[in-house]
Amino acid sequence: MSLSWRDRLHVVLAPRRVILVRLARGLADRVVAKEIVACPPAQAGEPPWRPALAALETILPRRPWKNAEVRAILSNHFVHYLVVPWQEKVTGEEEQAALVRYSFAEVYGEAVEGWEILWNEGRPPAPLLACAADRRLLAGLREICAGAGLPLVAIQPYLMAAFNRWRRELDGRRDWFLLAEEGRLCLAWFQEDDWAGVNCRQVGQGWGQELPQILDRALLLAGRDSPPERLCIAAPETPAGEMALADGWSGSVLKLPARPGFAPAEDAAYAMALNA
Repeated sequence: MSLSWRDRLHVVLAPRRVILVRLARGLADRVVAKEIVACPPAQAGEPPWRPALAALETILPRRPWKNAEVRAILSNHFVHYLVVPWQEKVTGEEEQAALVRYSFAEVYGEAVEGWEILWNEGRPPAPLLACAADRRLLAGLREICAGAGLPLVAIQPYLMAAFNRWRRELDGRRDWFLLAEEGRLCLAWFQEDDWAGVNCRQVGQGWGQELPQILDRALLLAGRDSPPERLCIAAPETPAGEMALADGWSGSVLKLPARPGFAPAEDAAYAMALNA
């Protein structure tokens, strides 16, 4: 079977669950199999991603997932983001890599030594958006896919997968982007179409009612006196009626379209996997 015509298997690794969605190739990709596997909480001293990897290792060799190429999405619980200002004196890949790693170390300290760091190649003088994840998580994911005989063609942090999915809907000159998943929010803002800041935070089930306070704090972090023209919200598992905006904010809820095998309302728990 030609690799380019394999079915796609989208796998989401999150602290309390693994989400699998298989899409068959065609003129319109259709969902032909889907499953959510619950994970126990990580034990004390254990990396938060360990239960998800253990669950994936058990389920991936099963028949519904064979003969597919894997595109993995990492929950924002497992990823760190940093916007790194452009430096005119930094030239070449080695200097850029050193700058990004130094910037992460300034914020996160010695933990950075165990992280794999990637960043986007913005056009000068645009800032870089960099992301980092535990090397052991990435190595384990690659090993599990190889052991199941499935090619791993992409690993994406959830923020980047969702941003790429919705970028045509976003206007970086007037919009902010809010991405929600179980237990975590990521808020990104822009400056003249370039990344300006990312703030991620833990939240509870009732985060929608805390949104006014969250947005007010975000304005302070962004150094702004007034809200953006529009807040674009990707929160497939939270009904719009449960989200309260602060005064002066205007929101637009981003919704995935229906497709064969996927109904956005009934299958909201699978939406993370369809951003890849």
